[in-house]
Amino acid sequence: MEILEKSVVVFVTAIIAVFLLVVLIDTSAQRTNELFPQDALFVSDLVLNKTGVATTLSNTPTVMNDITAKNNTWLDFNTSSYVDVGDFAVHEPENITLLAWVKPSTISGTYHIINKRKLNNGYILYQSGSAMVFLAGDGSKSNFTDSSGKLTAGVWDFIGGTFDTDGGNGLMKVYDNGVAVGTSKTLQSGINYTTEILSIGREEQDNGDHFNGSIDEVRVYNRTLLPALMRRLKNESVHGENLGQGIVSLYMHQIKDGCTAGTQYCVGNFTKLLSWLSNNSYETITYDNLYDWKMNNNFTMPERPIILTFDDGHRSVCENASTYMTQYGFVGVFPIISSYPTDQASSSCSWSQIESLHDAGWQITSHSLNHSHLLALNVSTRAEQFNTSRWEIYNNISVMPSMFTYPYNEHNVTTDNECSSYYKMCSGGSQDLYDDNGFIYERMNMTHKNEYGLTRYQITNADLLRNITDTIDIYSGLVLKYNFNENSGNKTYDLSTESKNGTNIGGAWKNDVDVSLTANQYVRSGTTFILNDSMLSYSEINVSYTSGENTEPYGFHLSLMQIVTGFITLILLVFVYALIQQFFERG
Repeated sequence: MEILEKSVVVFVTAIIAVFLLVVLIDTSAQRTNELFPQDALFVSDLVLNKTGVATTLSNTPTVMNDITAKNNTWLDFNTSSYVDVGDFAVHEPENITLLAWVKPSTISGTYHIINKRKLNNGYILYQSGSAMVFLAGDGSKSNFTDSSGKLTAGVWDFIGGTFDTDGGNGLMKVYDNGVAVGTSKTLQSGINYTTEILSIGREEQDNGDHFNGSIDEVRVYNRTLLPALMRRLKNESVHGENLGQGIVSLYMHQIKDGCTAGTQYCVGNFTKLLSWLSNNSYETITYDNLYDWKMNNNFTMPERPIILTFDDGHRSVCENASTYMTQYGFVGVFPIISSYPTDQASSSCSWSQIESLHDAGWQITSHSLNHSHLLALNVSTRAEQFNTSRWEIYNNISVMPSMFTYPYNEHNVTTDNECSSYYKMCSGGSQDLYDDNGFIYERMNMTHKNEYGLTRYQITNADLLRNITDTIDIYSGLVLKYNFNENSGNKTYDLSTESKNGTNIGGAWKNDVDVSLTANQYVRSGTTFILNDSMLSYSEINVSYTSGENTEPYGFHLSLMQIVTGFITLILLVFVYALIQQFFERG
């Protein structure tokens, strides 16, 4: 009997051991299927100046963690290096803007940056000691404008020069980081050109004055770029504020025939604006699209995005603006004052009209309950403005707004914090045209808690189309754009529509910072990874991703269900063991 009892004890112990072993094996199996970090994939054979270069990943990603690229590359120049662009009429405009990022190795001596000059013809942007100099010639004489003390050895600086015929005055200016510096000069006869190649990093005429240092992001425009757009380029650049892509947001109020002054915008001017946007390949997006792009990485940002907002919920938007917007395939953002649609005497859209806009792809946002000055209200009353307005919208059109647009654009840190308790986005900025603070950037704050928030430009009937386009357009007139992202070889690819590729003669490629690519810059399907950034390439791309079925980490790990099941099983085994032991004792 004692032998039998020991055998049963051994049997029960074996069962427990098998149970624990099963748990261990189960956990080990999970480790092979869970998400696990892959070694970064090094993509090195991308074809320059082409898109759609496919690379096969070793596993099918479940989650794309981060795609980084060394696209912060530039060229280092010395006593014999330069870039030969060639001689093209497109680089000989009547009005001109020259821009470049430079990091001089020394602030002693004369060094040419952008040069298309021969004797008293053409133009130069160059360094003279710590000064930036822009010089141009009319065929018989030359004139220049400069500013000293702006350049520092070993420090990146965004410099520029402009020439504008200015009704026969021939105005010349030089810029440092988007700000006009020095004394403006004139060249009344305009710039005269002869056959001479455009060079970067040297004086072409004498093959001398080679730049000593680094040059990046060279641009040439055949128009005079406004300082606001120069500062936008500075803000976007990794050498500047590094805020990422800039996005234009315009807001209006009423769109009417026979409009008067104030916030009204005449239908004729409005349709001219829409036509210009369409002809220049702009695509409208909503703030929800912006949020999905920045926060969720599930929206592909178009190359030329623009947000068109119509504040206050005016009926003229539903009856006039929406019709013209639809003709161009555009959608808008409609901040409404939620108590107004129920007032039949008001000029507001009805709830059914607002719902129709939403169904057509427009974004409906809250513009408060009754358009009050929030800063003059107490906390509880502001909470009502935030909360009641969104529920009124939801109860009438079954859409919970994700964004609040401040009445009168009045807000502070307190209201921003309060607003973010109810909404994903809070917009409160308003800028006049020609101000560079009207742009939204990729790295902005979605609830407007710092200077880079959801700001915008106000448009009224007093604003001419030329004023609007001059303020927002960084694309028109761009005849040369070298980003120097190639990082190898002797080709420098022109990313403007002119495609005037240059030849790198002895310049040394340099890079320093990994930059994360956005979702619209690549395509991933299964194990196929494709670079999708038009006419750009990178010297190296690191693809970090995870693959598998579970999200549990490495190591010994029991799920809650496993623990509960094991605990119940052990209780049953102990109970069976006790019964068996009683049986033997009675026996």
